[in-house]
Amino acid sequence: MTDYHILILGGGIVGLTLANLLAPYHLNIAVLENAPLSPLEYNPCAYNSRVSACNRASENIFRKIGIWESLAQTRLSAYKKMQIWSEKSNQKLLFDCLSIGEPNLGYIVENNLLSFLLLKQLKQYAHVHFYTDFHAKEINLSSNDGMLQNQDGKKIKFQLLVGADGKNSWIRKKLNFSILEKDYEQQALITHIKTEKPHQQTAYQRFLSSGPLAFLPLQDSHSCSIVWSTDPTHAEILKTMNKENFELQLATAFEDRLGELQMIAPLLSFPLHFQHVKNYFKERVVLIGDAAHTIHPLAGLGLNLGLIDAEALSTHISHALKNKRDFGLEKTLRAYELQQKTNNTLTLHAINLLKNFFDTRHPLSSLSDLGLRLANRLPFIKNSFARYALGI
Repeated sequence: MTDYHILILGGGIVGLTLANLLAPYHLNIAVLENAPLSPLEYNPCAYNSRVSACNRASENIFRKIGIWESLAQTRLSAYKKMQIWSEKSNQKLLFDCLSIGEPNLGYIVENNLLSFLLLKQLKQYAHVHFYTDFHAKEINLSSNDGMLQNQDGKKIKFQLLVGADGKNSWIRKKLNFSILEKDYEQQALITHIKTEKPHQQTAYQRFLSSGPLAFLPLQDSHSCSIVWSTDPTHAEILKTMNKENFELQLATAFEDRLGELQMIAPLLSFPLHFQHVKNYFKERVVLIGDAAHTIHPLAGLGLNLGLIDAEALSTHISHALKNKRDFGLEKTLRAYELQQKTNNTLTLHAINLLKNFFDTRHPLSSLSDLGLRLANRLPFIKNSFARYALGI
């Protein structure tokens, strides 16, 4: 039987970030993934369709880990403005980094590039190990330690297991974590497009009756990643269209703001759900990232919340180590839960409120025009929202 201090179940961005944050403490760490980890090489010739928005809090975490300079030198897309409008209203809301004294409002980064750099950074630590094609089957917990077994019978002993295995978390289901769930009754369609007009480092979001449509600026001034959240029926219609018809539908939905559009990557889709666990930990097991909470992508905060989870947990583990305490026990995990559940609950509720505000099926939507007018007339409110989203 192999022994580790910490097992991280899930080798995605959040799990790899946590491993990087914990690695300097010289703990024996294993990252377990049921699929191959990120490729050992990154191909800069083509944009990856899966991108994430990173705010200042996430930037600081990546600086702390030591990958930020490599990220900036490889491919990083800063956006300086954000424009929001609704098909129901003539009002437009414009956020500008200059209004809050910041160099930008955040960054758009490709998920595969993040994974590649995080994995590359971990390779320098001999005490961090990786298991791929690891399909967890059983878990046994005691007051002193835990044991995880995979489908091949391999057993691994641990002091703490971190569930970073995403929205369909195996460990969350296996241990029957209680969870609040809601189906948004929408699918997110994502792809990479070329635009006739330059995006001018501006992120755009238009709220349609079927859901929000976001254009996220990439490093090339004529390239954007799009996230189109819409009802399942409309999503299926869009997915069955040929390329030319989809491009026309997309340009029309966007009011031709960036001219003619050309789709240059496959159209991907995934269903949207709200999830939030009632408790973030059980005996020697703790959840972070999408395993603990998922939210609508309209505010682009999903990954940022997970990264902040990882940093908070690493900080509480560090405190336990300094005080020679067992970090797998309730004292440490309860402190993490108290901090992150409080912060995440506020953010999750705020995003749901924003979604309902622009959802034509929701009573709150009748206030959207008034809300946009007030926000434009009260810069303090608008700038406060921008600072909150930026994580400052």
